[in-house]
Amino acid sequence: MLKRSLFLLIFSIVVVRELSAQKRAITAADCVTVRDMQFDETTFRSTIKISPDGSRVAYPVRSPNLTTNANEIGLYVRKLPTDPANAGKAILAGDIKAMRWRPDSRTLTVLMKENGRRMLEEVDPDNGAHRVLVKADLDIEEYSISEDGGTIVYGTKAPAQENAGRTAEQMASGYRIAYERSEGDIQRRETLFVTRRTESGWTPPEPITVTSPLSQQPLTSLAFGNAPDLNPVLSADGKALLVTYFDDSPNMPEEWRNSGYMQFRNTAGIVQEMHLLVLYDLTTRKTTVPLKTPWVIYTPHWSADGKSFAAVARPPINSELEQQNIKLNLMGTSRGAHLFVVDLGTGKVEDVAAKLANPYEGPLYWDKNGELFVRVTSIKTISRFSRANGKWQQTASWQLPLPRIGTHVATDGNYVIGDFNDTTTPPELFIYRPGEKQVKVFAKLNPQFETLTLAQPQIVHWNTSTGFHASGLLLLPPNYVKGNRYPLVIHTKPFGTFFACSAGDFPSFAPQPIANAGMMYLATIAEEGFTQNPADYYPKGYPGGQGVGSIAEAAFAMDLWDNAVRALDAQGLIDASRVGIIGFSRTGWYTEFILTHSNIPYRAATVTDNVQYSLGEYWIFHNASFIKTSDLTYGGPPYGPTLENWLRYSISFNIDKIHAPLLMEQMGYGQPYNESEVVPITLAPAFEVFTGLNRLNKPVELYYYPNEEHTPEHPKARLATMQRNVDWYRFWLKDEEDADPAKAEQYRRWRELRKLHAEDEKRSATTKPASR
Repeated sequence: MLKRSLFLLIFSIVVVRELSAQKRAITAADCVTVRDMQFDETTFRSTIKISPDGSRVAYPVRSPNLTTNANEIGLYVRKLPTDPANAGKAILAGDIKAMRWRPDSRTLTVLMKENGRRMLEEVDPDNGAHRVLVKADLDIEEYSISEDGGTIVYGTKAPAQENAGRTAEQMASGYRIAYERSEGDIQRRETLFVTRRTESGWTPPEPITVTSPLSQQPLTSLAFGNAPDLNPVLSADGKALLVTYFDDSPNMPEEWRNSGYMQFRNTAGIVQEMHLLVLYDLTTRKTTVPLKTPWVIYTPHWSADGKSFAAVARPPINSELEQQNIKLNLMGTSRGAHLFVVDLGTGKVEDVAAKLANPYEGPLYWDKNGELFVRVTSIKTISRFSRANGKWQQTASWQLPLPRIGTHVATDGNYVIGDFNDTTTPPELFIYRPGEKQVKVFAKLNPQFETLTLAQPQIVHWNTSTGFHASGLLLLPPNYVKGNRYPLVIHTKPFGTFFACSAGDFPSFAPQPIANAGMMYLATIAEEGFTQNPADYYPKGYPGGQGVGSIAEAAFAMDLWDNAVRALDAQGLIDASRVGIIGFSRTGWYTEFILTHSNIPYRAATVTDNVQYSLGEYWIFHNASFIKTSDLTYGGPPYGPTLENWLRYSISFNIDKIHAPLLMEQMGYGQPYNESEVVPITLAPAFEVFTGLNRLNKPVELYYYPNEEHTPEHPKARLATMQRNVDWYRFWLKDEEDADPAKAEQYRRWRELRKLHAEDEKRSATTKPASR
């Protein structure tokens, strides 16, 4: 018996070693082709949809295809609570989005692109058969349908009109250019239409004109953000429509102008506009504002009877809750959002809950009894709220028995279905019934990762100079040897609860591929029970206020990452002379500030599609809102008494202080560029830093992705930006080159950049960067 046990033990060890040896390192291509739940950039709600009768669940899975350079969407419909027969079979595949159940649970609706046009279609959940419901002149971006299916509101992008408003005479003789453009002049816009079913078919689409509650002017098209997100939501009877949009009007009633939000906006370097929620009466065509919030977070939700609606938003203007947010320094963050219910009959606004775990998703479910299901405090906790005696109270809650969960969670009060993934677990679906002790795997989406090596995470802690207690997730190389010091790459956006192969569709970040290449990789995390507000720990003494949108915000980021480097160095984990840092979007501004003001000698860096608050942006955007935001950031304009602030803190006047080789990546938003053409406005600001570094003989490369939005959608672009950053940090932090012959020219250029870097280091050897 003992011999047999020893044999089995030895055999098991050999098998485990052989399996481990068979695993290969994760590549950028592995990360780009991760299958995941489709993300809804319009509503930010889960794309998992439980049928109204609770018998089935539908969900769309995104499968990036590098060959076709497209994200293929497969629509799955499965019975509840389990349906193994249909686990791997999609009923429909294609360019699909905005999937929803109809009230009878017998039909689905989707937006589907066929023959070059995105249309609203009905889908049979049994077999995937589909037919066109509504077709417009342009792609339909979003829609809403009344309960009886007789009224449909849909939105299409408002086409850009070149030379809009210019006469032939003006075109021939010239015309005056105004000093500033409004934000509305450059924002992307959408037009809403309503159509109704009749015995003879659908009525011709009628455009909807909303009246701005600020300017009182009619708006035939409405501004949206990074994605078409007016979020039109029809009441059950199809008579009332809730819509969200961006309004940058400088003219507004006194109650809005005197609000706490406007006082905050006028002193903070933030976007100079409001994100409003309006109610449009489809019968009278009148616009009202039942919830006077300056910033609705995202999609509102109607009650079953259509007499009230719920919305997550910042507190109403001039309310006690708004004053509380001012005192708690929560005006510039979604952490100050509340879930409100508005009774349209009485006009009463009721506060349901604060401290929402995910403000962007709103309530998970609102049942016919009027009970709301919401994730409050913890992302893993679902609470039920009921209204009694004129107040909303939490009446029950349950915690999902998982260490972490993903973005998507759906519930009907009976089942909870969601996506699970964590740092080392690729996306999969789980199902749970309240009261049970454990969840069950509903669908595995990425079994291929079982044969790949995964960098393991380690939680680390450090403090900033102002006392902020930071927590981070440090990915260790798969063959990590304790006691060895490793290069470090800093990921300046926080890690969420997602699989840290990539960072979703964010460009440049490459957690697992970089760690698998023998480097450590660090990002911040928010641990359970985390209560600190970073704005309370911003360093003092900088111009432009003390909150979000001030120089102190960027200085806090510098303090955060500089002290992370010091802490990991002190623990003997990293080689502090080989540290890279990646910044994207707003954190690209942080990164440029760090490179020009930090005492830490960062070895390499990336900035991608980022705001710079530069002098170039100040004039090239020609935009009133951006000018005001920049003035508030620096305490004034780059002229006169406040010029000194720009000289000290703007990238425009500190390019010479950058010594790290810099990789710049810029998205084109559909605007191609050839060197013989006029530079697109999305690319032009990057030339300030790019030209400056080249003129100073410092190492820099700039890449342009003409077909990509802020977060690249196409698989080839995502692969290119991820692989380019892996190569960049291997080259600068490890002195390694990829042997792929296709990259020979890349490394020839980079070796020349290395010579420039060596010369720059010699020149700067005796110059110590200022700490501010």
